[in-house]
Amino acid sequence: MYIRGRSGFGVKELDKDQLSKSNLQNNPNLPTFIMDGFEVSIEKVYDLDPTRIESMTILKDAAATAIYGSRAANGVVVITTVAPKPGEVRVSYNFTGTLEMPDLRDYNLANAREKLEIERLAGMYDKGYDTDNLGSAMNSYYERYAKIQRGID
Repeated sequence: MYIRGRSGFGVKELDKDQLSKSNLQNNPNLPTFIMDGFEVSIEKVYDLDPTRIESMTILKDAAATAIYGSRAANGVVVITTVAPKPGEVRVSYNFTGTLEMPDLRDYNLANAREKLEIERLAGMYDKGYDTDNLGSAMNSYYERYAKIQRGID
């Protein structure tokens, strides 16, 4: 069952509801839309930025038929847009988006002392890691340990 007469539905709802979208596109009871002297589709009217509208006139009955003929039997919506000013560029942009970040409240990072201990336990400063330069590896370990003791993180 399709219920007619819904008010205030947006373009996003049209995309979700294929029944209403197809009914609006193929509805023989839609008025004729005229924008700046040219007949346009309802999609063009939906895509129109509301700040560009200068005036909107609704013609029905004899007034519409006299001007636009039989195709205006369901009425006419005449839209006049704001004329561009010479030498002036108007750009409008609208963006809607979301940013999602992982919850890191329970994420425990190692400080410098813990990192050095993890490296030592992993064998980075043992002879199994660097057999040629064991003394150099141990010197590197003690240098880093001394920096940590001085408070350098």
